[in-house]
Amino acid sequence: MIDSFYPSKKYFDVAPAALWRWSLELDCMVYCSPEYAQIIEMTPEQAMARFTSRKAFYALVHINDRTDYIHALGASSPEEGLNTTYRIVTPKGNIKVVRHTGVTFKDATGKSLGVVCTSQDISEAYELQNRIAINQYLSRQAARLVGLGYWEWDLEHGRILNCSEEFALIHGLSVDEALQKFTSDKAYTSNIHPDDKRRYISRVLSAQRTGKSLDIAFRIKHPSGKVLYVREVSEFVKNDAGSLVRSYGAMQDLTELVELQDQLRQSQKLEVVGQLTGGIAHDFNNLLAVILGNAELLQHAEQLDGVAKIQINSIIRAVESGADLTGHLLAFSRRQPLNPKAIRLETQISNMGEILKLTLGENIDLIVNHAEGLWQCFVDPTQLETALLNLVINARDAMPGRGKLFITTSNVSVSENSPLVPRRILSGDYVALDISDSGVGMDAAVLKKVFEPFFTTKEQGKGTGLGLSMVYGFVKQSNGHIHIESTLGQGTSVQLLLPRSIDSDDSIEREVEGPNEADHEGQTILLVEDDQALRMLIRTMLDDMGYAVVSASSGNEALEIVKSGQKINLLLSDVILPGRLNGLELAKEVKKEHSDCKVLFISGYAPERLIDAVGVVVAEDILAKPFHRSELAALLDARLSTDI
Repeated sequence: MIDSFYPSKKYFDVAPAALWRWSLELDCMVYCSPEYAQIIEMTPEQAMARFTSRKAFYALVHINDRTDYIHALGASSPEEGLNTTYRIVTPKGNIKVVRHTGVTFKDATGKSLGVVCTSQDISEAYELQNRIAINQYLSRQAARLVGLGYWEWDLEHGRILNCSEEFALIHGLSVDEALQKFTSDKAYTSNIHPDDKRRYISRVLSAQRTGKSLDIAFRIKHPSGKVLYVREVSEFVKNDAGSLVRSYGAMQDLTELVELQDQLRQSQKLEVVGQLTGGIAHDFNNLLAVILGNAELLQHAEQLDGVAKIQINSIIRAVESGADLTGHLLAFSRRQPLNPKAIRLETQISNMGEILKLTLGENIDLIVNHAEGLWQCFVDPTQLETALLNLVINARDAMPGRGKLFITTSNVSVSENSPLVPRRILSGDYVALDISDSGVGMDAAVLKKVFEPFFTTKEQGKGTGLGLSMVYGFVKQSNGHIHIESTLGQGTSVQLLLPRSIDSDDSIEREVEGPNEADHEGQTILLVEDDQALRMLIRTMLDDMGYAVVSASSGNEALEIVKSGQKINLLLSDVILPGRLNGLELAKEVKKEHSDCKVLFISGYAPERLIDAVGVVVAEDILAKPFHRSELAALLDARLSTDI
């Protein structure tokens, strides 16, 4: 029977690869060429000794491919033979990929006697193919992640030949829709923003004429109505006759990048404006302090008649109005003195219920919703009320007829994976305060400027343009975040994210005690103020209050007085001083010489380093310019009467 197991030449012609033969009658391998033995890492003799049953041969097939191989073997017909690819595991433990081709042969009666098979080791080719597939997949994924799509254009017929899914998505289409739509140059350029179309066509024609590649950024109109910023890079191909026949290109959606850059520029712009307004407000507050102080001194002069006192009162009211204006500027520049506390936002809003309803009027419905289990937030309650009132007034003015105003609170946790992170919000817990109206809304151009000081959409005389800028500065100075969204004709929504308080109970506000009748004789105050007019004015006030006063115009001069042995009960110093010592540094040096010396700061604004150094700037620690004589007296009494 073995002698009859020799196929004719046609079976050897199946493939010039490694050959082996299997007897169906004996159910074993009866021939193994050296080439096939090399693939399975055996000798021919070892292979035929091992594969004495189908089960033994199946054990050579990788376990994950074994079922498919057996199924393919059973489904193959003797006429067509078997063609399949699978993995094997050699006795040495190596995994190889083989391509298997088998042909059944029969005897004269048509009985199947066995199969002649060839196997080809395609491991390297398979690995290369896998790498190519993986690289293609990674390339597609990378293109998808960065919004990069490719296309091919037929310049002879003016139509697109093929494109990637990313390219089609940029245009708001599927691949089939893109191939159907872009059948002419005019159809393609119809998506380009009108303001960019002429420049785009001119650059394309120039690139075609010179043979250079095209690299251009422009805007396209998305079917959703949104304007996208894209970058297109393409090259042009000529035939042997020198005629343009093809162009290949890639398009990337840069919209998110452009928007982030725009946000960064806007943030930097607001920062610069904030520094400028803060500096102006500081100097202006010095002038106001001099005017207010002298006006109050004149107010108590006995020789003034009634008309003069009325005029002085008018001056004082004007100074107070000016102080309010600089207060808004300082809020925007994040340099206003704050007194943050752990508060319940729902309680704060509830306490403002009546004033909010009066502000909105009868034609606007107020809907307030608070989340259950709302956390406490850590902010200055007075400044928060002012900010909320400003937002409510803006919402009211945006709803000239009837409307609805929604005030909603909720807990928000921001993590690194949060969708809020692109807004550059620090991770942490916040209490969200959302104010949404059904008003006229704003377009994108107006929305970019809403936080700028003195920018307003209201009629002349009906708004200072400082409301939103004040809210912006207050929230930022409170280590919170503000975000505004608006659609023309559909309303505006403002979200404040206020830092969560770690305190378990509401803080109790400290009260500033009023001036007492304590005897100030023997108490010495070191006054440090670089503005000569203001220094002389404050000294006059202190003299009238009965204090002994020593004054200096700089930190260095004040330190010399302290080191001279002069007894000092309280240091009253401006924060910003000329020379190497500012008010904070001077206070530290004074404490070294007089540990029991009290300190009271005065300033045109609360700079960030004062907040960082002290932790929280409260009313007892800093007196904002301009100030009333009574405020100065009350704070001096409070500081000198404590053991702190």
